[in-house]
Amino acid sequence: MSDPSKTNRGPAAAPANRRALIAAARELFAEQGFGVPFSQVAKRAGVGQASLYRHFPDKTALAIAVFDENLAALEAQAHDLRGLLELIVAQARMSASLLEVLAPTADAAAPALAQRLERIIAAILERERAAGRVDASITVDDVATAVSMVAFHTAFSSEHRADAGRAAIALIERALAP
Repeated sequence: MSDPSKTNRGPAAAPANRRALIAAARELFAEQGFGVPFSQVAKRAGVGQASLYRHFPDKTALAIAVFDENLAALEAQAHDLRGLLELIVAQARMSASLLEVLAPTADAAAPALAQRLERIIAAILERERAAGRVDASITVDDVATAVSMVAFHTAFSSEHRADAGRAAIALIERALAP
């Protein structure tokens, strides 16, 4: 008799497999960087390599899916500048390794991800200005630069990542204050 938990559910399992692959990639990229073998993602997700390749033809496609989820989290959870920066700190370790890979690629999705981040920043900046928490002269590019600084500083500070992120946020908040 076969184990029902091992039964091939076919196309019905596709959404759960995709979510598991993205979650596994996020963990592995954070632990080992982008150089992690693609096959380890499938293993960590508990799916076969055929499922991995059905969803993602290569690691760049998988990295873009991870970034897409990161942006969805920013859209859903970041309601002010501090919240945005804190989420960036939380995502920074994994994201920095992916940014190194995606920056030089000609993948068509990369510019769309950058534009989406700019829209998130613009919406937050508009709310912050209306509440009088950010100087009116601060632009989306200014905040995008701050986001990059926080992400990279946090990601590449070897021992005290959380402290580095908090310090970067405090500095940026002082610079952006009205």
